Formats: sequence, structure tokens, C-alpha cells
Amino acid sequence: MTYIYVVFIGHHKERLISSIKFWQKEYAPSKFILIVGQEKTTGEQKAERIAKEIQGALETPLFSVTIEKISKLDLLKSINQLVKIILPFKEDGYKILLNVSGSLRIFTVTALTVAHLTESELVSVIPRYDEDFNEIGVERHIKIPTLPLVRLKPEKYNVLSAIGSGVESVESLVLKISPDCRKDEGTYKSERGRVNYYLSSLERSGFISRIKKGKNAQIQFTELGELYSLIGRGV
Repeated sequence: MTYIYVVFIGHHKERLISSIKFWQKEYAPSKFILIVGQEKTTGEQKAERIAKEIQGALETPLFSVTIEKISKLDLLKSINQLVKIILPFKEDGYKILLNVSGSLRIFTVTALTVAHLTESELVSVIPRYDEDFNEIGVERHIKIPTLPLVRLKPEKYNVLSAIGSGVESVESLVLKISPDCRKDEGTYKSERGRVNYYLSSLERSGFISRIKKGKNAQIQFTELGELYSLIGRGV
């Protein structure tokens, strides 16, 4: 099984390259995706330069290396962006290795969350320092275990999946989930009650919002709901 390496780029080029070479012995790479922040800060300019240098060092006829940008300031946004980047590879049967050996700021939290949600490997390093506390290499390469997060019941994932880009009313959502229920009033009422129950729970938990439009309430994802709808696709 080959892995897609997702490497979060900070300001430590040598540390990152050392980590990548170490984990290649255990996790055969197929592709490298280098992650930098999309916000234009002075620090991120350095990270982008290092990303291009690492890209040049890693790229061979065997491996492709791309650079992707995600938010380093908005946690939910960065998680959504990263899931969307790796989702196609997961659907194609690849495994994912997230490497935070040189990551900055919010990226470590992003990687930890995504590692759990997508059942990916998460690795880092403990740097080695000399007596003057100057970094001189890597003391230890480590795997980071993921902590359990809430996973929704399949029924709630189904409701999120049906909402998609938004629905105009509860009625349209009910018929989208169970189109055959329109044939029997009793079945329709039962299905409507079930869907309403899950919608109320999802709204309380911050997965969806309802916007009043005339007599109906339009149902839309929040950032959190969009993320979990992606997870429900089978990541």
C-alpha cells in the first residue's frame, strides 16, 4: 500500500527532509503534498520559499510533489480545506500520512483533527539541541496517536448528505431522503417526524442552520456540518 504524504511546511527545512526520509522506510510514498498557509504574512513567505526548495529536492520521475494552501488562522476552514484535498485520494484507496515535524501555529491542531476524522497516520519529531540550545538534528521520530472525537450516527450522516448544497424546506428534505413516502400520508408524517428529530439535534450541535424564507425554513450547513458531510461520504 502506498501513501500520500501531506507535509506541513514551517521554517525547518532540514528537520522536515530528515523526517520524510525516515518515514519513507515504513510508509512507501506515492505523492507528496506540501501545505503552506494561504494568508500572506512575512513568516509564510519564508515557508513558501522552503516549500519550493523541498519540492525541488523531492520531485523525481517516481513522485509528484505539489504545493497546496490552506488557512492557518481559521481552524474549521483549514480542516475543511485539508479534508477536501485528501478526500479524492482516500476514495481512490490511498493511505494518508500527515507530517507535522515542522508545522506552524494552527496546522498541528488541523492535522490532529483530520488524522482522526480520516483515520490517517500522524507523525512528528523531537529535535536535538546542542549545549547552547541550537538545533542540530532530530532526536526522535514519533507517531502521534489520535484522540477520539464525536462520530455521528449513520442516520445523521444520511440527513447531512441529503442536505447537500442546501434545501428549501423540511418537506423537500423528507422527499429527497424517502421519495416513496409521498404515496402514503401516514408514512410521510412518520418520516417527517424522524427527519425533524435529527434536524433539531443537528441544529443544537451546530451542524446546520435554518433560515426563514416565507412559510418555510431553508436548511444549510455550517462549517462544521460541511466537514461532517464530507466525512459521511466514506473518508
